[in-house]
Amino acid sequence: MRSTTATLLALFVLLTGCAGGDEPAATDTGAGAGAEETTAPAETTADDTATGDATPTGEATPTDGAPTGDGTETAAGDCTLDEPVKVGVVFSLTGGAAVFGATQANGVQLAVDQLNAQGGVTYEIVQEDDGSDPAQGITAFEKLLNSDQVSAIIGPTLSNTAFSTDPIAQEAGVPVLAVSNTAPGVTEMGEFVFRNSLAESQVIPQTIAAAKEAFGLERVAVLYGSDDAFTEGGYTVFSEVLESEGIEVTTTQTFAKGDTDFAAQLTEAGNTEPDALVVSALAEEG
Repeated sequence: MRSTTATLLALFVLLTGCAGGDEPAATDTGAGAGAEETTAPAETTADDTATGDATPTGEATPTDGAPTGDGTETAAGDCTLDEPVKVGVVFSLTGGAAVFGATQANGVQLAVDQLNAQGGVTYEIVQEDDGSDPAQGITAFEKLLNSDQVSAIIGPTLSNTAFSTDPIAQEAGVPVLAVSNTAPGVTEMGEFVFRNSLAESQVIPQTIAAAKEAFGLERVAVLYGSDDAFTEGGYTVFSEVLESEGIEVTTTQTFAKGDTDFAAQLTEAGNTEPDALVVSALAEEG
């Protein structure tokens, strides 16, 4: 939750224009995405998760006497707003991904409680449940943008949902921050789409390399969900990395979202006598 809190600090400060100066502060959190700001976005590199102008602790607000972009000095805490900044939150509070969504919602609430306690600028959460379903996520985003008129949206939980919802916010020019969308291409949807979570392309290579060194992997069987953006993206990266590491794939087996019986796939995989199983799946199939 500390990571979520730090990112929220940077995002909220930028949204309210409290970073000071004529030029907006930037937080680079994804591929093809610009800086988190209220004016023109800047270019970033693909699938990066650098912190940009935010400090490692997420404290993007200038300190006492810190210079601003226009050469003046701004004391911390000087920025105030009469009304709370309204922020939409869309997580999977029900359905297969609820195991993730519940903790994400707690993290956001922790961050907002801390920020509101500081005074000056306060924040109002408008929370929606996407039910781990893209169609419900679309409804949630449309409500937040059209009815609630939020300044930004945090979420959704799943990459598969994000590919349906984020273009809506992009079209409306409202920033979206993904805290768990790791599939390739998420931030390529537009300059208002950001993420602070590491992409699969950044995590899987180190994971396979470490497993190969620790267990002497030479042959593996691969299982993946073939009907979800996250699991398909993970499989693609796994395949590339296994080939580059010189690890033989003895068989590749697929399954569908919501499947509970994997006897056929595991039997087929076991018959090839692999050193390990490499699986790209959602929590509900775990």
